[in-house]
Amino acid sequence: MKKQIKTILLLLTLCAFQLNAQFTLYTPENSALPSVNISDIVVDYDNTIWLATDSGVVEIRNNQWVTHNTENSLLPYNRVKDLFLDNYGELFIYCDESIFKYNQNGFELVRNNVFGTTFAVDNNGSILVNTNYSLLRSNQDGWDTLVYRPKVNATLIDKIVVDKMNNVYYKYSNFGELWVINSENLPKQIEKDKNDNRLIEPYDISLDSNQNLWISGDRKLQYYNVNNDMLMTYDKEFSSVFDQLLVRKTCVNKNNIPYSVLSTNFFDTPYLIFLYDNKIYHYNLDEYFSQEVFDWAVNAMAIDLDDNVWIHISDVGLLKFDPSISSVNLLPNTKYTIYPNPTTSSLRIELENDELATSYKITDTKGKQVLTGSLSPSSSVSIDVEQLTVGVYLIELTTSSGEMIIDKFVKRD
Repeated sequence: MKKQIKTILLLLTLCAFQLNAQFTLYTPENSALPSVNISDIVVDYDNTIWLATDSGVVEIRNNQWVTHNTENSLLPYNRVKDLFLDNYGELFIYCDESIFKYNQNGFELVRNNVFGTTFAVDNNGSILVNTNYSLLRSNQDGWDTLVYRPKVNATLIDKIVVDKMNNVYYKYSNFGELWVINSENLPKQIEKDKNDNRLIEPYDISLDSNQNLWISGDRKLQYYNVNNDMLMTYDKEFSSVFDQLLVRKTCVNKNNIPYSVLSTNFFDTPYLIFLYDNKIYHYNLDEYFSQEVFDWAVNAMAIDLDDNVWIHISDVGLLKFDPSISSVNLLPNTKYTIYPNPTTSSLRIELENDELATSYKITDTKGKQVLTGSLSPSSSVSIDVEQLTVGVYLIELTTSSGEMIIDKFVKRD
């Protein structure tokens, strides 16, 4: 009976909230979402949203929902533990004890007998996985142990990220420690910066496009400039919303604006916050939804290429926040179109609002600048990219007003 009441509340709340339109709540009752149990959310370079659920992998492409499971794919089990998008734009799926890679032909088996809970793939294609309080890296013959801690004084590694220089960052569960393994395979704990500013005990970590770390924890959000070894801390001095709240999840959009989800504990109403123009803006989700809806934990989060924020609320569903409808202008003022994407030879960019493109810079997934140039000021430009190798690239376009437009594109044969 309680479940039925909750379902009715969810549906009534959703219908009522569509008048506001900033938030949309997807549930199995009102969408093709097969389950409310979501372990991870990933957005690929084609702006497809992928959900890891206990009922298969959900693909949301152009508002079309498809669930890949044992009935229609090579996945051996429906329960998906984790997802990972590598620096080349390849999507990997951790299903039961196997790692798969997704391509146009479906799911390709990469590795069997992988015993862990979370994983990553480095720039050499090696799998990194946590298992038995260790961090392992795959090789042709088996596994290399990069990190090992005895059970008596260790907690489980629960987050692994890899930057474009192939540095591996990992953190221990709950309020643990943050470590990095460099190209020489030497683990080093990140405790403080060169000015002795201390790192918070991290709850979540995320990399931005400049390969700097965003770290969330108890009543604080920190930015760590890896190259300069400097920390910047956002706490209650920036916004009172930090005073009592735990920053649980943090993601960064393509323009390096960080979004976070906060809550006082696992069973309380969460906030959605974002940092913009050195100010903290926040939404108390209790103002938009009934308390009954959000009596559960925030479990996963991602941001798509249109800057929509996707948040999983345990036992409830999938929440989408559209910042373009918010009162704060977080998106570029200039509306633009980039096509074709993917491209084989040239990239065309059309600008609106009387803006003119003046210069551009293109970098690869490792942050290396591969093309740059000045443009005759125009609202319609074409850039020759035929000489680029196949892969994913980031283009930065400067306009006559000084605005920077940043987007991703795919080069194909």
